[in-house]
Amino acid sequence: MKIKLYLFMLTAMLVSKSIVAADIVSDVRAGGDGKSSSYEESYIELGVSLVVANNPWDIAAGEEYDDHDLNLDFDVYGQLKKNNFLIEVTQGTMDGLNLGYTFLTTPTWQVDFLAGSLNGSYEIGKDYKIDDNDTESERNRKIYERNRIYVGTGLRVTHYWGKYVVQARILNDFVYQSGTGGSLRIGRGWQYRNWYIFGIFGGEYRSAKTNQMWYGIDSDEATARYPSYNAESTFNFSSQLGFIRPINENWVLRGYIGYSNTPASASKSSLVEDEDTSYSSISVNRVF
Repeated sequence: MKIKLYLFMLTAMLVSKSIVAADIVSDVRAGGDGKSSSYEESYIELGVSLVVANNPWDIAAGEEYDDHDLNLDFDVYGQLKKNNFLIEVTQGTMDGLNLGYTFLTTPTWQVDFLAGSLNGSYEIGKDYKIDDNDTESERNRKIYERNRIYVGTGLRVTHYWGKYVVQARILNDFVYQSGTGGSLRIGRGWQYRNWYIFGIFGGEYRSAKTNQMWYGIDSDEATARYPSYNAESTFNFSSQLGFIRPINENWVLRGYIGYSNTPASASKSSLVEDEDTSYSSISVNRVF
């Protein structure tokens, strides 16, 4: 059984009528006031998206990465909110799956406790433990196919500042002991006839322990292709520009482009290419 929670491609969709806040992408698209939307609190979107991406993570079977891979993906996004409890399947901010509770709301502030913010990929029963009898090829496979999962617990604070949304998160992985991470983002949107255009800019911090889980290589598992590497803490910036265009009551067209720089220390790992992340996507979604 394989569970994948992609920290990838940064976008989608609609927000609740209440002031129970959500992922910053949703809040920005709601117009920055944290409450205006024509949709109920709970919804799900299903659709297809065409994605072009340049990804510096060289974790695919030890082969050279195709710099600009074109993919047709199945698109899922949604949120469930009841009595201040929340479940979010996010797109657009690399925040993955969020499970939490909103315990403070005011007209301009909201604080959420995130019991679990999941990112990465995990396959139950996967054999990735290096054995002394493993061949070099088998050791390489286990390094680049190993489970990488981050289950963060912490706080998310959202401030509504006019048409702007400012959101900060601080998380620690108490499940897999994968260190501390945090982010600070600001965004806003502009309405032009039936088009809604939005922009988001932010920064993300990851501790050395977190980065070791993502792309570090311990000395006892190193190979000629993947030499030992001890990761450092990092801070990187990201940005996104996108649009939303309703097609009718139940269908919506979305598109966005984004960029995220790769910290210099991360590119020293043999699992990460010395390139930045860039991507673009266009999708058609059905809202339920």
